[in-house]
Amino acid sequence: MREESGGEEIIMRPSRWNRGAWIWATLAAGTVLQIACTVSGAAKSPPDLRAILEQPFVAVKTWGELPADLRAALAAHWGEDSRIADPGQPFQETDVVMGKPLPWRRLVFAARSGKTCVIVYEHGGIELSSHLVVSPYGDARLGHFVLNPPAPKDVAELRARSQSKARWYFAAENY
Repeated sequence: MREESGGEEIIMRPSRWNRGAWIWATLAAGTVLQIACTVSGAAKSPPDLRAILEQPFVAVKTWGELPADLRAALAAHWGEDSRIADPGQPFQETDVVMGKPLPWRRLVFAARSGKTCVIVYEHGGIELSSHLVVSPYGDARLGHFVLNPPAPKDVAELRARSQSKARWYFAAENY
């Protein structure tokens, strides 16, 4: 940093001690955070999504056929407009709302295997996106993932995508 003071140029440099202390403080804070996450269980590795998708699933045709507690959990997370259209039904694909308000989400497909459910849906708005919900997901009620386009049309396509080496999903909190 340079400053001029009455015709004199003063060059100001941070001391080596300040830079070193800042680096050590940052490393110490990171270590404490990592230990805290490990102790609280937040650093657990997630369940194997590929293994979950290898189960034998039976197709679910409509949103209403999914367990009521699962629908309620998703509706609570989605908030104010928790409506979802069944496969093939109209929904709000873009952020331009004209006419009668439509649901922002549309079920692409859902399937069950015992107590496990997988749900793939589209979410409209500024950008149309595809989402996967797995319930239960380890210790959590729901696991949520944003899928790379295009949306898979059934469990077989989702399973095939899970076997590819390409990155096919991203874990997400916002859905």
